Amino acid sequence: MITPRPRPKDAAEVARLRDELRRQYQLWQQETGIRLIATGLAYAMGLLYLPAWVILPLATVSIAAEIVYYRQYRDLDILAGSRPRRYLLIACVFVIEACFATPPALMWHDENAFAKSLAVGLMASTMMHLATVRSVHLPQGLAGGAAVAVLLLGSNAAYWLPRMALPELLITTVCGLVTIVYCLAAMVANNRLHSESAAGSAAARAANAAKDRLLATISHELRTPLNGILGMGHAELAGAASPEARARLGVLVASAEGLSVILDDILDISAARDGRLTIRPVVGNPADEIAATALLFRHGSEDMGVPMAMTLDPALSEPAVFDRQRFRQCLSNLVSNALRHGQGATVRVRAVRAVAPDGGAMLDLVVADDGPGVPEALRGVLFEPFARLSGPQPEGTQQGQGLGLSIARSLARAMGGDVVLEPPGADGRGAVFRLTLALGPAPDTAMAPTPAIRTLPVAPPSGPLPRVLVVDDIATNRLVAISCLRLVGAEGFEADSGAAALEQLGATAFDVVFLDMNMPGLDGLATLARIRAMEGPVARVKVVAMTADTGDVRRGHYLAAGCDGYLAKPITPERIATTLSSILTAPQAGAA
Repeated sequence: MITPRPRPKDAAEVARLRDELRRQYQLWQQETGIRLIATGLAYAMGLLYLPAWVILPLATVSIAAEIVYYRQYRDLDILAGSRPRRYLLIACVFVIEACFATPPALMWHDENAFAKSLAVGLMASTMMHLATVRSVHLPQGLAGGAAVAVLLLGSNAAYWLPRMALPELLITTVCGLVTIVYCLAAMVANNRLHSESAAGSAAARAANAAKDRLLATISHELRTPLNGILGMGHAELAGAASPEARARLGVLVASAEGLSVILDDILDISAARDGRLTIRPVVGNPADEIAATALLFRHGSEDMGVPMAMTLDPALSEPAVFDRQRFRQCLSNLVSNALRHGQGATVRVRAVRAVAPDGGAMLDLVVADDGPGVPEALRGVLFEPFARLSGPQPEGTQQGQGLGLSIARSLARAMGGDVVLEPPGADGRGAVFRLTLALGPAPDTAMAPTPAIRTLPVAPPSGPLPRVLVVDDIATNRLVAISCLRLVGAEGFEADSGAAALEQLGATAFDVVFLDMNMPGLDGLATLARIRAMEGPVARVKVVAMTADTGDVRRGHYLAAGCDGYLAKPITPERIATTLSSILTAPQAGAA
């Protein structure tokens, strides 16, 4: 028999029921321990006034109903779509609550005052349990409430009617009805609260997913034109002859790089808020990383007339395990911040290898400037996103977006450290930021770390130039990649589609393929699969995912699909040089 596919309305209802039943089960499980203890204690106290042949069968039936109840939750999809199974759950709850409410209903007939008090207390606790724990899936709560109501009202009537005490029967029945109605009202109110809370959480998740899609779309759309500006700017800057042209192109390239940094910062702060920052510890030399980062700011500091003084602990030359890229990102933000707000005074960088509170090694680095310092009103919010110092900026610098310090702190904390602003000195001037991060011990067999600074060109002077096929449907992107490849000493060829790339690969040998992942028709992953399925050495050609889809998730996705490397747009000569250097020295794809 073919099961009909559920209609959209039915599918939505099944999804709602599945979520509601899941939340009910989770709440039921959370209080399992205290509920079992309380239930066992209640049955034990019932033995004080009732015979064991009454209590033990009730407890046994209750346990059996609990087991059946739990087993129905083995497959939520089946449970949510099966009305008989949901009815069985409701029946189990009715039986469990009826078994628990029977001893107090019987104890109500005992003339001992303590027995009556115990009966009232157990009934009240049962109703409270139903109004709170059993209110997520309302049919289960109503079933339990019905069991308690029948036993409460029935036991009360059975106690007073033989005595012909009609006033007492009326008063106690009214009190019992008020209690039952209040319990049901509380149950319905809690059910509405649970539903609204779940709906709010689902809406928040949907909004977060929409935000991620928006950021990914904005990133992709902005990186494509930025790739053209930055790539061609680098190409023209390398060939500019006059100082005036170099100055103008330098401003163009610096502005494009600043826009690229802002774009990366926005994506990083979003990932930090969602707890998605990925840390990749590797063996490295902390002293080399600090020196390489300082070298990046050398020309800028010289242009501004701001000297940089650096003091490094010799112990930092020993290899350690840490995320080199994230550390340099943290340090770059701190140094850039000091240069921007130091007002032309010396920027000091001091780093030592210290002992962490847990006994391990840690890096303790201080970046200080002699600027006006941080106003007291801003010190408490300085690490919040978009918090910025006001005032004039040094010539040749741009006002930051208030993201660098927030990102630096998030990264440092993800690496087992922190970034803090030290208290001001006696004169209140200057800003001192302290960066700490954990340093793992380097394995004894660890290879020497890869040099932090790669040199150009990537091809040996005496050897043949690497042949790189650039596959992209956008002509600007192909032109940028080809121009950057020439700058780093590689020979570039182009294909405007996946089909054209396959045709060229079948006729000509290439060392590397830069493959755009978002092409119409035959996209990057489909083209990659066709390449790997080709016969001969071409199937093992190095393939680099060249894409504007940034982020650790996309990077991991492309590498897991069979790419040998990942090159994020916008493309620069440095990025291409680094990628080619690592790709051309790695083992062939598919090699044993």
